[in-house]
Amino acid sequence: LVQVRRSTAFFKSNGSTEEQLGDTRSRSGVSVCGATPYVLHWNAVLGSTDLPLARSLARFLRSRVPNIEAMAFRHVDAAGQPCCEIACNIRDSVSLEEAPEAAAASALEELCAAHGLDVLYSYATNPRPQDLLRTAQRVLAAAPCPVDWASPPRTSAAPAP
Repeated sequence: LVQVRRSTAFFKSNGSTEEQLGDTRSRSGVSVCGATPYVLHWNAVLGSTDLPLARSLARFLRSRVPNIEAMAFRHVDAAGQPCCEIACNIRDSVSLEEAPEAAAASALEELCAAHGLDVLYSYATNPRPQDLLRTAQRVLAAAPCPVDWASPPRTSAAPAP
């Protein structure tokens, strides 16, 4: 994951802003909008400071759980204690029936138990698909639709020549 991120153009100099965008004045700005398939960012904090072991657990997750990118690094837990954390990007995880991280959590718990380790806690850093759906439903139910789709569209008079 780290190597993939570093290989993208985001981390490389590819010319000045002016070369890329043309002449930009101080009153000008740049906005970029894009869309990608949903990715859940899920992290698991381990009860260990053994980074090589945490890295092997991340490799195991990548080999066992489909559509996952995982890496391990040193971390400080919520109590301020040193530990290791496995950070995961779970792709193609738009399921409204099951938490996207369920397979990864189950596999990690199983492997940690075999090594006598605990998963201290885990957390997602972005909303799950179920959360997004509930929020959209709540917002749509609370606000009346500004367009009356049942009525025929109004036409305006043609402009005078």
